[in-house]
Amino acid sequence: MAVHEEDALVDMLAEGGPVGFVDTEDPELQRFEAAVEAGGDPFAGWRGAP
Repeated sequence: MAVHEEDALVDMLAEGGPVGFVDTEDPELQRFEAAVEAGGDPFAGWRGAP
């Protein structure tokens, strides 16, 4: 990948990524969504959280 293409990719990802680009198989995302739906604290047990 050319440097200018990498810069464009970094800029796009910094702005939220391409529309619809979400890794729905990510276990942390699934745990977060389950906690939100259950009305719990979605940040409990997050990396580095007390």
